[in-house]
Amino acid sequence: MRRLSTLTLYALTILLTVSTCPTVPASASAPDLNGQWAGTVTVGSMSGALEITISRDGGVWAAGVRMDMGGRQASNQAGDLKVSETELSFTMEFSGANVRFVGKVEGEKISGAMEASVGGRVVGSGSWMVTHISTPQPAPEKTDAAASTDSGQARVIGEVTELDRAALRLSVKLDSGASMVVKLAPSTSYLRVAPEESSLEKAAPISLNEVAVGDRVYARGQKMGDETAFSARQLIVMTNADLAQKRERERTAWRRRSVVGVITALNPNTKEIALLTRAPDGARPLTMKIGESVRFRRYAPDSVKFSDTRASSFAELRVDDQLRALGEKSADGSRFMPEEIVSGSFRVAGGVVAAINQQSNEITIKELQTQQPVTIAVGKDSLLRRLTPEFAVMTANRARRGHAPVAKSSSSAQDPEEVVERMPAFTISELKPGDRVIVSYVRNAAPDRVMAIGLFTGVDPLFKLLQEQLARQRGGAANNLSLGLPMGVL
Repeated sequence: MRRLSTLTLYALTILLTVSTCPTVPASASAPDLNGQWAGTVTVGSMSGALEITISRDGGVWAAGVRMDMGGRQASNQAGDLKVSETELSFTMEFSGANVRFVGKVEGEKISGAMEASVGGRVVGSGSWMVTHISTPQPAPEKTDAAASTDSGQARVIGEVTELDRAALRLSVKLDSGASMVVKLAPSTSYLRVAPEESSLEKAAPISLNEVAVGDRVYARGQKMGDETAFSARQLIVMTNADLAQKRERERTAWRRRSVVGVITALNPNTKEIALLTRAPDGARPLTMKIGESVRFRRYAPDSVKFSDTRASSFAELRVDDQLRALGEKSADGSRFMPEEIVSGSFRVAGGVVAAINQQSNEITIKELQTQQPVTIAVGKDSLLRRLTPEFAVMTANRARRGHAPVAKSSSSAQDPEEVVERMPAFTISELKPGDRVIVSYVRNAAPDRVMAIGLFTGVDPLFKLLQEQLARQRGGAANNLSLGLPMGVL
């Protein structure tokens, strides 16, 4: 789960899909909200871009919303739109959730809170802010709301893969995997913004010479005729160096200020979590008190990517879930106040390789506990490592003593996650029937086919330990903590 801390979210853009709501007739004191508003949305450590286009026809306001988050897009009418001199609010549907925005109007800025809910249950919350960037030109005659929107307006978000400054052209790899040619002009403006900023208030003007391959860009402009080209009037840039520094800060924060463990009990009345963690001196219980502002994320059943995690809640936690939390530990080490929690129903299984399908990148094992065949799919994010004999023996022995996996003895000691990641990689073509393997995965509804998070060979000492644990538990499932493996790589 080391991937939890490397998340970069860029997103929320708005397309003009018009909805209307009646309001009081315009007056001299009514706010002039007409035009485009641009800014950001922040949910926990994640931030993205937000644009809103607002228009008014007599006493009727119109707005539209499109969200583009982590490669997922949604365009739908803004619902329950309300406009007053001091407040703007609306709702939209995104990725199965109903998202409500409520903001305070302060001149050329609107800012406030957002909340996502599914089935009436809150699953996430955050903040948002937009500033007024343009006002529509007055029309010579009255038109309907749909005709007043610029249907040619579009947005491009992705990573720069090619750059030709002389030709004023760059290629962008979109979050969907497709490529787009972005054509620039002498009049195109450029802004650099830090990844952690939640608005464009601190964005700094830059030149095209400061844009580079690997940078993350958000282009505003218009699509061109062939749908694979785009004309940009503005390019907002997060540099590759800034993104790398942000990822390193996040990794450092999660390593220094996080705890990892297995949930042993849940108290929904007091909103407390009992956790079993590993320390150099053995297993240690820890109690978490959940405050109102704690952010929850949960792994998808078919993906090991953090970008595919979704907003979650306390209600989705289960005993035996593995959990990693960022926050502060009490002075005596018995309690923890979390700021963000990422959880998943992970399982570790051992088995003997029965078949190998290189074409589909899958193996079939005879699972140790059930003695049934299980198909293990290996994806591009799966970690395949051949453990060294020394590491396997040491890890198994430490786990038998109830000690932490490869605990650090000093601040300069190697991170256990990095130790495993640096071990020899292998491909499934190197496996043969009869090999012993250990696999970690996210539990799903089809236990006979799983996606590997980690797949390990050279595991004879750990395999023996797993057999011992299963014999003691009489059918209970093992996890990476009980095997002494570092959670961050699983």
